[in-house]
Amino acid sequence: MSRDAIIRITAKPRGFILSPGFSVLIILLSSFFLLSGYVFEGVCVLALMGGAVLMFTADNIPFLQVLLAASALVIRLKNTATDFFKVWPIIFPLIIFLIIRLILYPVKLKKTGVFYGMLAVSFALIAGGIGFISPQEYFKPESIFHIIMLGAGMLLLTSYFAGSLNEETTEKFDERFSRIMISLIVIIFVSLLAEYIPRFEEFRREMSVIPFQWRNNGSTLLMLAMPFPFYIASKRFGYFFFGLLCYISILFTGSRGGLLFGTLEFGICIVAMLIIDRRHRKIYGIMVGIFAVILVLMSKYMYELLSNTIERFMDPSENSIRLGLLQRGLYDFIKHPVFGTGIGYMGNRDIHRSAKYALCWYHCSVVQVPASMGVAGILAYLFLNIQRIKVFIKNISLFNITLFISFIGLEMMSLVNPGLFAPVPYLLMISLYFPIMESVKQNTVLQNKEETQ
Repeated sequence: MSRDAIIRITAKPRGFILSPGFSVLIILLSSFFLLSGYVFEGVCVLALMGGAVLMFTADNIPFLQVLLAASALVIRLKNTATDFFKVWPIIFPLIIFLIIRLILYPVKLKKTGVFYGMLAVSFALIAGGIGFISPQEYFKPESIFHIIMLGAGMLLLTSYFAGSLNEETTEKFDERFSRIMISLIVIIFVSLLAEYIPRFEEFRREMSVIPFQWRNNGSTLLMLAMPFPFYIASKRFGYFFFGLLCYISILFTGSRGGLLFGTLEFGICIVAMLIIDRRHRKIYGIMVGIFAVILVLMSKYMYELLSNTIERFMDPSENSIRLGLLQRGLYDFIKHPVFGTGIGYMGNRDIHRSAKYALCWYHCSVVQVPASMGVAGILAYLFLNIQRIKVFIKNISLFNITLFISFIGLEMMSLVNPGLFAPVPYLLMISLYFPIMESVKQNTVLQNKEETQ
C-alpha cells in the first residue's frame, strides 16, 4: 500500500485527532484515571496513545497534548521507576509507531535561531566534571540520559520539530497550542480534586491547604500553562477564568515556589493584558478592583488557607536542605571552576538523598550551571539565553509574548526546583517555544492586527 493511500485511509481519525474533540477525550481519560486511582495504568495507556497519534498526522500538537496529560499523571507516582521497568515491552509498539511516522511524514531537520546556543550547552554538559567526576558516576545510565537529553538530544528534537512546522501544521497554531495548555490546567485541577476529596475532613478541620508530594511539579506544570488562557481571552474573554482557575490551583498545591513565583507570573499576565488587550482593558481593570476588595475582606481566611505554605517559608528546617545545597554548590564551583563537578555527580546526597534513579540536583538553576559545568556552562547558558531573547525580540507578537511569559515562569520556578533540568516535559516544551516563535509569527501577527482593527 502506498504512502498516499495510507494517508487517505487515515483521514477520518486524523481529523478527530486534530479537533477539539480530541482534547475533550484526553481530559476525560485523564480524569477517569486520576479519580479512579488507576494512575500508573493511565500513564501506560496515554503513552500508547501518544505513540499512536504520531502515525496519523505530521502535526505534533496532538502528541504534545498527550505528553502533557501523561506528565500530569506521572508526577503523582513517586518511587515507581521499578514498576515502569516491569512494563518495558511497551517500548516496542512505541518504536514501531515512531518508525511508521518517520516513513509517512519525513521531516528535514531545520537549524533554528537558538541552534548554536543549544550546541554550546551540549558541549558544556559533555565536558562537565572533566578531571573530577569518577567514570562510574559519569557513565551511569541516568547521568548519560541527562547529558544527552539536556543537550544534543534536545537539539535534535528541536531541529526536528522546527522542520515539521509548515503551512499545514501551523494553521491556527496559536489557538490549538493554547487549547492543549488549557486542557492541562483542567487535568491538574481534577488531580487536585482527586487529592482533596478523599482528605476533605482533614482540609475542613485545618482549613488550610493539605500537603502532598507532587505539589512542586503540579505548580510547575500550571505555571507552564498559565499565560495561554489570557492569550485566548484576548479573543474570547471567558477564557480569562481558566487563567484564574490556574492561579487558584497553584495556591491549593501548597507549593512555596508556586505561591511566590505563580503570584508573580499571574501579575505579569494581568499587567501584560492591561497593556496589550485594549478591547478588554476596562474589564481587566474592573476584575483587578474586585479581586483587591475580595482579598482585603477575606485576608484573614486567605492567610488561614495558605498558613501551611507560609509557615514552611519561615521554618528553618524546611529550608535547610536548599540552603545546604546552595552553599555546597558554591563550594563545588570554587573547587572546580572550569568544568564543574558534572551533571551526574552524586557527592551531595549527604545533604539531599535524591530518589532512586534520580540525579542529585542543587534545586537552583543559578547554582546548578556553575556547580555542574563551571565557567564553560555559565558561558554556554548565557549564550543560549541571549539567542533566545534575540529570537523573541525579532519575532515579537502577542502569541510570542505569551510563549515568553511561560518561559519566564519556568525559569523562575527553576530557581527553587530542578525545573528546566528535567528534560521532559519542561525543557522540551520551552525548547520548542523558540522555533514556534520563528515559524508561526506571521500567522499570529496577522491575527492580532485583524483583531485590533
